[in-house]
Amino acid sequence: MKILSGYVLQNGRFFFENRRCKSDRQAVTARGFVPHPNQGRGFRQDMVCGNQRLAVPRQPSHGGCVVRVIPPGFMNDAERAASESWTDGYYDEWTRYHNYEALDRLLIPRVRKPIPECYDAENPVFGHHVYLGGTAAYQWNPAYQKVVHFIDQIALGSRRYEVQAWNYTHYPERFKRLLNPDMIDYMRASLRPDQFQMEVMGRWVRDSVGYYSARDVAALRESGCPVITEN
Repeated sequence: MKILSGYVLQNGRFFFENRRCKSDRQAVTARGFVPHPNQGRGFRQDMVCGNQRLAVPRQPSHGGCVVRVIPPGFMNDAERAASESWTDGYYDEWTRYHNYEALDRLLIPRVRKPIPECYDAENPVFGHHVYLGGTAAYQWNPAYQKVVHFIDQIALGSRRYEVQAWNYTHYPERFKRLLNPDMIDYMRASLRPDQFQMEVMGRWVRDSVGYYSARDVAALRESGCPVITEN
């Protein structure tokens, strides 16, 4: 459902507005595939995002819109985006990025390309957009602090942010046919309780429920200290 809603969100403006330029970072586009099977048909051409990486010239599609796909390894070499300018940025599974400095310093600030004069740039429909979509993680993940900041800004009356979270229990009845109850039961039985809460229920969890703290294990791995898993 996240993939489908992300597709609608990302490409709705491309179908109805002209001269948008978006950067796109998802697991599938990083490998050069179309983000959603309907995207090529939606643009009325074979939109192969692998041909539109940052390393090659932009290729316009519907209404002069351009998709700029973030290539593999980009987070390790984000300086390549220094000259880029986009009207929109869509970053999927951002809660699993290992380099938030690249996201904050180079990706999000590049959503700065002037909005065409025929549109009201102050209107939330036509202005710049940054979409951060992903699976909930542990609360010690830096992404959680960003989500808290967004929620705090909304509480203060800001209209610049919107936070949504949902899981299969929120599906309207007409969409229940999209669910796979057997897979949900399998994941409930197979995953640790904290993993199930994050992966399936979309809830931010304080820490792992196992003997070892997931936060401590992650810190050890980042420091280069080997983790011995033998009994």
